Amino acid sequence: MIRHLEAIGSMWWNYTDPTKAALGAIRITNGGLVGPSLTSLIDTPELFTAVAIEGLRSWHALLATDGARQAAYGQDHADLLLPGFELRSHVFKKDGPRSIFIDGSHRDVPAGTVVAMLEIDRVPIWSAPQYFGGASYYDNKSRTCTTDYFLQAHAIQQGWKRAIDA
Repeated sequence: MIRHLEAIGSMWWNYTDPTKAALGAIRITNGGLVGPSLTSLIDTPELFTAVAIEGLRSWHALLATDGARQAAYGQDHADLLLPGFELRSHVFKKDGPRSIFIDGSHRDVPAGTVVAMLEIDRVPIWSAPQYFGGASYYDNKSRTCTTDYFLQAHAIQQGWKRAIDA
């Protein structure tokens, strides 16, 4: 997923619908157990890409520390996890007064503004290690881990913060 975003993250802004994006944002959902994480609005395609990639790297680094997965699936176990992601767009249907931007400022966003979105969903599901090899509704190798949702969200948010502060 990181390689895909390195290649097309910034370009995505030029292909949003109905027009080229003026802003960007990143949203991570986990299936409803914990509320979604959403970045503030991002001004440039380059910062959008940097924030997305750093969040994913931070997340991957956390997932790589899952000893139960490593014991079950080997050294590269974190690379086997397959979250879903989609590049899409969002259009402000009405004015967004005092919207929060990634630099901490508050600015008005007029109705009709197009936002390039990266939406990440299907984050790895927590599972007790004893169930890693058994029958499951999910493909355990690509969908389960012993890292809870809150830690995953925190790791992603810390990556976003590092990219913003850089």
